[in-house]
Amino acid sequence: MKPFLRPLVLATTLALAVPLLTAQSAAAAPADDLILRYSLDETTGLMQKVIPTLESVAPQKVPVAAPAIAVTASASTRCISGKVVLSVLVTNPNAFPVKVVIGSTYGSKTIAEVAAGKSATHSFTTREASIPAGQATATATAFVAGKPATASATAPYSAASCG
Repeated sequence: MKPFLRPLVLATTLALAVPLLTAQSAAAAPADDLILRYSLDETTGLMQKVIPTLESVAPQKVPVAAPAIAVTASASTRCISGKVVLSVLVTNPNAFPVKVVIGSTYGSKTIAEVAAGKSATHSFTTREASIPAGQATATATAFVAGKPATASATAPYSAASCG
């Protein structure tokens, strides 16, 4: 039984596909009989059989940009019972959650997850009546497209005195 051939015409190339093959006939047929391609010779106007070729290409290295994330931080001080308390606010402007580590002269705090578009605050008890000006840091980490990404922000604060 001859299979039904449907011609496909794409621009100047004609392809004859054989869609009605059975498993046995496909296994018995030579590979080049399954799809025939013809190209229009623009100088003669005649159709010519296109002979497929396989070329080996050296492996290519595609540079992948490092994933980018962001984090913002701000710091403020206040007095509680005559002692300065340093508060650090971190905000996650990303569309995914991040892990944040807040560090200062008065300690560090890891916040396991700050949700997308949300903020978190941590207050450090300084146990001091006055503190000099300084800065706190916030480092956010997350996996973006399966790759680790990190961003940092600094939050300066002014000298403070409670008494």
